Amino acid sequence: MYEDIVSPNQDLTFTDFAIFAKYKYLEVENKEIALGIKNTNGLYTNLGLLLSDQNPYIVKTAIYDQNLDFKIKKEYTGSIIFICDQVLKFAEAQNIISAKIIPGKAQRVETESFPGSSLREAILNAFAHADYSWASNIKIEFFEDKCVITSPGGIYDGTFEEIMKGKQTYRNPKLVNILYRLKFIENYGTGLPRIINAYKPYNKAVYWDITFNFFRVELPNLNYNDENNNKNVDVKLNNIKEIILKEIAANPNITYAKLAIKLNRSEETIRRNIKVLTEKGLLKRVGSKKEGYWEIQKID
Repeated sequence: MYEDIVSPNQDLTFTDFAIFAKYKYLEVENKEIALGIKNTNGLYTNLGLLLSDQNPYIVKTAIYDQNLDFKIKKEYTGSIIFICDQVLKFAEAQNIISAKIIPGKAQRVETESFPGSSLREAILNAFAHADYSWASNIKIEFFEDKCVITSPGGIYDGTFEEIMKGKQTYRNPKLVNILYRLKFIENYGTGLPRIINAYKPYNKAVYWDITFNFFRVELPNLNYNDENNNKNVDVKLNNIKEIILKEIAANPNITYAKLAIKLNRSEETIRRNIKVLTEKGLLKRVGSKKEGYWEIQKID
């Protein structure tokens, strides 16, 4: 594994990591080999490099306006633990709570832009499972309607369906252990289900785009007004139907099964939503069920 390989840089310091370790009562002194920071020969590993002040890995964050121009663009460097902590704080500041007065209710209703632990879990999932051997970066991007989190490396040693059923796979098990012991994460292997469960009470779908090279998740902003801001479709659609149209636009030959996997919905749910889209005249099937393809009808 990458984290076990000897670091090309052996002149490492751990100022920031030591602060976190002391604050969270993680004993590091004389435990470097047990934690995986050093190998049995006493040499620093790539895990040690990631935890060190000399960590070469950069994490990028951005906030865009409605024209997709940068409002804020920031890069984080240093120990991967320090970066993780700073990025979580940055993201939490973007998790704005809206308050609305609902007729018939005595109290106002407050809604987080990104419900429950969804935003935190998605970011921690990126840090814990990124493929740090790639010349790429974790990116956390905030748009008006969503937050997009992208990390290098797809799902390690398994499938999305297996993970959702409880299978635990770790590309960086020693880093995950340290994140756990520093109390960044509470339970192993529960991040993705927590994200999905946070959105269940709302008519919004988390969008997953998983390839061999990258893991990308889009978290819908619950406080984004779809009715006033949706300029792509001339009929009011919920988030699931919008994502179905987006996927079909990218791949007109996509199957019900693949759509179900991408949206984390049953095939029956996909079929039902596609039926609505065809009835509204937004979608048309061209050719046979087996050999045909989808054609979008009313996208500006």
